[in-house]
Amino acid sequence: LKDKPGFICNRVTAPAQIYQNYVFDKALDEGFTWDQLDNDSRGGPMSMTVLADYVGIDTLYHGQIYYSQTLSPDFAPGKVISQLFNEGKLGAKTGQGFRDWSKGRPKPDKTAGKAKLYNLKFPLAIMVNEACRVLEEGITTTYKIIDDTLMAGMNMPGPMAANVKTWQNQVKVLEELVELTRKEYFKPCELLTSGKWVEYI
Repeated sequence: LKDKPGFICNRVTAPAQIYQNYVFDKALDEGFTWDQLDNDSRGGPMSMTVLADYVGIDTLYHGQIYYSQTLSPDFAPGKVISQLFNEGKLGAKTGQGFRDWSKGRPKPDKTAGKAKLYNLKFPLAIMVNEACRVLEEGITTTYKIIDDTLMAGMNMPGPMAANVKTWQNQVKVLEELVELTRKEYFKPCELLTSGKWVEYI
């Protein structure tokens, strides 16, 4: 593998944090609770804010600073993450982050309703785009390695094989996301828009 910012797993999944920062800040600005935001993204073993606390606000903050310096300024920590970091509210390790951890892992209120800010279609498109960047940069020469690495490292299916016939939809989703967030990093890369990545088997 070539020497590039981040290992494959981290690199392919990291740009979704740009979208998460956008959503965290928008929820704060519009007065939604973290319960309401978490209810937008239910499905995994941990909700969005609980997972952020579990990983560690400092881990997220420093990772985003690194990628903002090596990949794009769009990775810079958002207002919410920066505030939590500066206040020393680092999540589970300090007992307070987005959530209060003094009594163990928090359980978001499922009855709180939804903020309707977080859309699950965007993270998938973001991963497909970043995986194509990984191929463009020659970090690996086959999308199968990317899919296999995500399954081995994060126990999650990779995004590529499932989108061999539907990649055009992901291009449209990314264009919508750029319009929504004004984050240029989400622009579909050339390898994705050309469709030539499907040859990198």
